[in-house]
Amino acid sequence: LGIGTITPARPLVVVSVENEPIRIENTQDGGDCALGIRTSFGTDVNWAIGIKGSDDSLRFSNSSAIGTNDRMTINNVGSVGIGTDAPNASALLHMASTTQGFCPPKMTTTQRNAISTPLAGIVIYNTSTNKLNVYTGSWEAVTSS
Repeated sequence: LGIGTITPARPLVVVSVENEPIRIENTQDGGDCALGIRTSFGTDVNWAIGIKGSDDSLRFSNSSAIGTNDRMTINNVGSVGIGTDAPNASALLHMASTTQGFCPPKMTTTQRNAISTPLAGIVIYNTSTNKLNVYTGSWEAVTSS
């Protein structure tokens, strides 16, 4: 199917002379707008990607309705929320759970030392020492006092 072209090279090709080749819009109350993605075997939408009109946040939901069962949110100041639909504006990444933890990248000391120009504050789990390591100009193990 070709939209804006008479010679589509793939099953769906959208060509536009504007900066917005695809636009999904809802002008109803609330302004929620979503693109649903589902398998051909189910009758319900498996995932929805869309904008929550009340706060202009981009949401990823495993429900057909944005704002219901959201799994990840990017708010209008760029904060990313995982497990929360209201990431705090002071956090770049806000994760919330009462059943899961955060797992940093796991690597050996040799792999850690191969990181070219590590950024101060980078954190890894060192599988050679079984300790968290943070880079502060040199690698330091996080230990209890």
